[in-house]
Amino acid sequence: MHVLTLLSGLLWLTGCETNEQASSTGPTPVEPRTATPSGPSPGAKTIDGSAAAESREGDFVYRLVSEKPAYAEGERVNLYAELEYTGSESSVTIYHSVSPFYFPMEETTRNYGIAYVMNQPLVPTELAPDKPLREAYVGSGGYGSQDPKAYIEFMQRIGKLDFPTGTYVVNGFADFYVQPKGGEKTDYKLKATITFKVGGA
Repeated sequence: MHVLTLLSGLLWLTGCETNEQASSTGPTPVEPRTATPSGPSPGAKTIDGSAAAESREGDFVYRLVSEKPAYAEGERVNLYAELEYTGSESSVTIYHSVSPFYFPMEETTRNYGIAYVMNQPLVPTELAPDKPLREAYVGSGGYGSQDPKAYIEFMQRIGKLDFPTGTYVVNGFADFYVQPKGGEKTDYKLKATITFKVGGA
């Protein structure tokens, strides 16, 4: 599980736009991971009470899911991403940072960008067909010592998964590459966007 680090020296300011290159800090795996099966694949619309979207590129499907389109303030927001390999090989190895998944957001009522910062080692993960890799969002955001108190308090709550009332747009993406032995490197960046609300927003 990722471990959130609030970076006091960040240059993200109130009202800034989300930076796609930022992501949540987490532990650095030291060995390749193997994906485990997950539930049914959501489509690019609200299904069974979930806010979900997906995108496809080559032999990969990326999904971004909020288990509910709306939450009460104080209720835990359950947000996760999946990456599924749909090719004909028995397995494929992807290479990425601590995680292939990024969860940058914006809260539209306050016009706050919620950045996502991640460690950048090179980590291999093996994917097999019909066994999607799934990871849950565990908090993000950062602030500087000169940022307004309200902004700092907001980011501290996001870091604890205690989302204040608001409307949240998640501009998620999966960033990785594939390079078969003796083959050429292929970069992938699959994107999806979902929106969920908290409280009376």
